[in-house]
Amino acid sequence: MIERLEQIKKRYDEIQEKLSDNEIIQDIKKTTELRKEASSLEEIVDSYKEYNTILESIKDAKEMINDKELGDFAKEELTKLEQSKLDLESKLEILLIPKDPNDDKNVIIEIRGAAGGDEANIFA
Repeated sequence: MIERLEQIKKRYDEIQEKLSDNEIIQDIKKTTELRKEASSLEEIVDSYKEYNTILESIKDAKEMINDKELGDFAKEELTKLEQSKLDLESKLEILLIPKDPNDDKNVIIEIRGAAGGDEANIFA
């Protein structure tokens, strides 16, 4: 999972770099395409950054457990951070599920009143 997240983060950084290039900014079609891809990756990258921050905080809390003054606080903080880590891991697993290619397409739905006469047509 971490390897895939790293690849996504790397791709997101590449897209951001390309979007700052003057040649690509002048090509509206390419810019639109890159912005769509970046927006689809943004939530995953933000969650991954938050996950890394939590891992660092867990590491720091484990170091503080041995301290006499901050030991109790560190234990409480560690339990909260562990729970946050588990929640974020489950969120990341859901975000990494491949998207359906039809998700971004438009749909037209027609609703007709059938059996039931005028009342059904009014409802529809």
